[in-house]
Amino acid sequence: MAVPLKRREWSRDMGYVEKQNYFHKENQGYVRYVSKRNGYFRLDPSKDLISTKNEAFILKNLPAPEEGAFIRVTVSETEPMKEPDGRGGLKVTYLKFVSSWETFKVCDMLKAVKLPGFEDVLDRGMQQEEFLDFMSLTVKRKFLTQQLQYSLCLYAVASPEISEYQKGGINTTILTKSRAHEKWNKWKKITSVIPPEYKKSNAEHFYKNVEAKALDPDLEFYRQKSREISLAYQNNLAVPVEVPLPLNVEFRTVADIKEDFKIDFAAGRNFLLDAVLIEPEIPESEHRHLLDSIYDFSDEFRSMCNAFHYTKNALRISASLLVRLSSSFARFNFEPTVNKDNIKESVNLWADLQREVVKTGMAAKKYKDFYILATDEKIVFTELVEMKETGVNTTVTNLRAITNVSLIDLNDILASLARKHFIYFINNETIGFIED
Repeated sequence: MAVPLKRREWSRDMGYVEKQNYFHKENQGYVRYVSKRNGYFRLDPSKDLISTKNEAFILKNLPAPEEGAFIRVTVSETEPMKEPDGRGGLKVTYLKFVSSWETFKVCDMLKAVKLPGFEDVLDRGMQQEEFLDFMSLTVKRKFLTQQLQYSLCLYAVASPEISEYQKGGINTTILTKSRAHEKWNKWKKITSVIPPEYKKSNAEHFYKNVEAKALDPDLEFYRQKSREISLAYQNNLAVPVEVPLPLNVEFRTVADIKEDFKIDFAAGRNFLLDAVLIEPEIPESEHRHLLDSIYDFSDEFRSMCNAFHYTKNALRISASLLVRLSSSFARFNFEPTVNKDNIKESVNLWADLQREVVKTGMAAKKYKDFYILATDEKIVFTELVEMKETGVNTTVTNLRAITNVSLIDLNDILASLARKHFIYFINNETIGFIED
């Protein structure tokens, strides 16, 4: 149904940002180096769409932007240059000399998207409320809840990688007490809006349905180079997830939704392509607000987590999950930073979903070794606790200065502690955790 990402040519198959960069904005896009040493690069409409414009850029005594950075450049002069066309001939490429460049936020472009009106949704871009409706299109209206709609949407847009030690993504588990196979297939239909390219192991934004009940099944995926990993489990409460989703609903027939699904599918995918370009930051002030919110819910979180066999680590796990969920809300709303509303929404949604899971009575089978730390992991976590107790900021730099483990292994240890929800990151330096 969908056009492969790399082969898109028509504006109706592009996200709003891609469309603006490709057709309407000159000299801006995502940096792709031809030769970084020579400051020679191209600007693509997005990381998923290669530019076909016959132009390239070269820096004039300037610092080099990072690969993949979203920038706007000022061009001082342009020269035609002949180069091989790959078919034995020559083609003309216009070489643009860059006198200055600046990064800017994707959100600044998306905030300019026109409000809903009578225009074609593919031309103006889908809005948040429309995406909520599209993602829940298969569910009968009487079963629709705001929690269900947001859960489906947040899994689709995922959350950004905040640190090199902790991948982004949103994990879910689809809980069904009856007609499990049918509902699992419906889940696959709902999430078919996610491009097939994102389901390949080399994808920057990686999504996968996990049906196996192996020990710590997400470990193999976290070895990938993907910056975001979003896993959907089937009836698996042994692994804590951001969006536990009881699917106690009835679905509309294929014939009933076929026409609406066909009309809105491309627009829904384009919304997702825009959303994953957004990487909200977490200000320190909002991090403190998140911790306060978790402590406000502490007794209830401990009670709810008891049903999932991780009472001992209830607040610590809650903090780890809610950092990513708050970032996902910010991304969904096209926000450049996580704000108090995002945090409030994430805490309320997570608490509501946990209550619904408890009502199902589906007990988790505890994985024996999931929360057991290796020796070096215990050492590093103890060092972090001691740093916090003595008033030393728990940053990667400070940890490197005092740790007793090999610095060569420290990155992997931090990544493992984050994956096991002992710690989390709010940026590439700051390490957060809660002691129950």
